[in-house]
Amino acid sequence: MSNFSINNGENSKIASLLKFAPPKTIQPEEKTVTLPKLKVNDSFQISSLSQPTKANTNLSFVAEKPLTAIDSREVFHNSSFVTAGDLEKIFKKYGSPHQGKGQAMLDLCQKYEINPVMMLAIMQKESSMGNRRNNPHLNDENIANPWSVHFSEGAKGIKKLRLKDGSLPTFEQSLEGAIKTMLNLSGDSDTPLSQAGKKYSVSSTWTPTVKSMYTNMVKNILGKTG
Repeated sequence: MSNFSINNGENSKIASLLKFAPPKTIQPEEKTVTLPKLKVNDSFQISSLSQPTKANTNLSFVAEKPLTAIDSREVFHNSSFVTAGDLEKIFKKYGSPHQGKGQAMLDLCQKYEINPVMMLAIMQKESSMGNRRNNPHLNDENIANPWSVHFSEGAKGIKKLRLKDGSLPTFEQSLEGAIKTMLNLSGDSDTPLSQAGKKYSVSSTWTPTVKSMYTNMVKNILGKTG
């Protein structure tokens, strides 16, 4: 049997080979996430963004639409971009006998979250804002009920615009009836004015005419371009 021996030099060499450097800790790379500029009350919700940034999933945002985009849900339901004074300005421009109803109209439109200028455009289309000088063929029913709401479906002709007891509706009753009709007919459509217009009137020109009148009121009478 042969003897195996290791001298001191070899011992040192082996010992050096057995020494290992401690594992190196790798730090995760930090990334900066740039968030898009969003406006509160948007129609979509932020759910998550790339790590490590955490998004607040409870915030709700609405995509900005120009005020003239009345056939969008955002603008159709925008009831806060005008004042009662703005509505009075439109009433006065068209010589409407309903001047003085601006605040009452704004209150109802904000209650139901519907665009008050759009409701004025519908009023202009249906009854020339109730101004007989603009339309000499208007009846008392057209002036009292300038949105042409059918309160009495069982009645004949113009009498449908009266209440079921045969009396004339107030301005507020006509407006509230028109608002509820527009909301019911538009449903959850992404083009609510067009959707409602299919049944609000049998005329194929009703919706484009209302759009044109609305745009004129917003841009030329109120001077709003946003």
